[in-house]
Amino acid sequence: MAHSSVLIITAFSLLLYRYLTLASVISKDCAPTYHHTEPYQRLYQNLDALNGTNFPDPCIIEVGNTNYLFGTNDKLSPTPLRVPMTSSPDFNDPSSWSERTDAVPETNVPAFGSNGWASPGSIWAPSVLQMDDGFMSYYAAALQSNSPSSNIHYIGVARGTTVTAGFLDPCSGKRYVVYKFNGPMIDNGGYCTSNTTRPILFTLAQQNTSLMLQQTASDGYTIIGPAVQLWDQMGEDDRWQLGPSIRYSKNGTHFLFFSSGCYNDNSYTVSYVTSVDGVAGPYGDRQILLRTGDFGLHGPGGVDIAVDGKKMVYHSLKVNGTVKYGRNLNTGIVELEGRRARLIF
Repeated sequence: MAHSSVLIITAFSLLLYRYLTLASVISKDCAPTYHHTEPYQRLYQNLDALNGTNFPDPCIIEVGNTNYLFGTNDKLSPTPLRVPMTSSPDFNDPSSWSERTDAVPETNVPAFGSNGWASPGSIWAPSVLQMDDGFMSYYAAALQSNSPSSNIHYIGVARGTTVTAGFLDPCSGKRYVVYKFNGPMIDNGGYCTSNTTRPILFTLAQQNTSLMLQQTASDGYTIIGPAVQLWDQMGEDDRWQLGPSIRYSKNGTHFLFFSSGCYNDNSYTVSYVTSVDGVAGPYGDRQILLRTGDFGLHGPGGVDIAVDGKKMVYHSLKVNGTVKYGRNLNTGIVELEGRRARLIF
């Protein structure tokens, strides 16, 4: 399989991935299959890992023996955070996660300055990826010309020498300079390890959201060719699809995880589709891994899977039926078997 990387785009999400194989056939969804999560004793499923602290849309990256999580901006805490970050040396120990810090510097961030493009209080769904020569951060932010609460977000990307340091522009060396992709795209996340080309996932801001794949050069932001649609919503229940995360199983299956439904109510789910014909699909029928009611959760979503294909992070509503009071961080272990994902207890 060619070692190329891919960027996946959804109407509300962005993802980087490896092994781009373009396919012209896009699969169509039928009624989703629900894989019920039996109420076994939880050994590897930790709910509310931060004890009530708001942490939406988590992404995970493992560096050495430490797990790092980054999330959507938090405006609910006494001290708002533009990009909350926490870390743990033991993923399965909920007491080991550190106090949150802000991954974005308070000053000297050109993208958020008077001559910049991004509204600093509008950062959604950041993702931090390890490259051959350091780290890359992707995030979504509203334009300064729009309201910070605008649903129209654009993708930004920056480079860093370490996972916790301020990011540097790869060309000018300026701190946290961001490149903006054209078009109303939001959310991001990803996985790439290629030396030549890389991929991005993102969402097109329109009434019906589609998961899209975009190839980039090895710098991670130079676009190569047109975007390819991976998955499209097929009905009212899944008209919004956000936050994709792709993983490649040991048996050669690509798992495309994403959230389906509305992020601010109980319709949100952790869903996935699979492909045995390459990262570009076609993908099979939508499966639901988590939904409201499982483990007593409300509106689980915002899922990301670590590069090892096992560690899973996601959020759920603090209060039944509303996002007003924030979202809890949940962690778990998932197993990819054949074309099915299941939670490990």
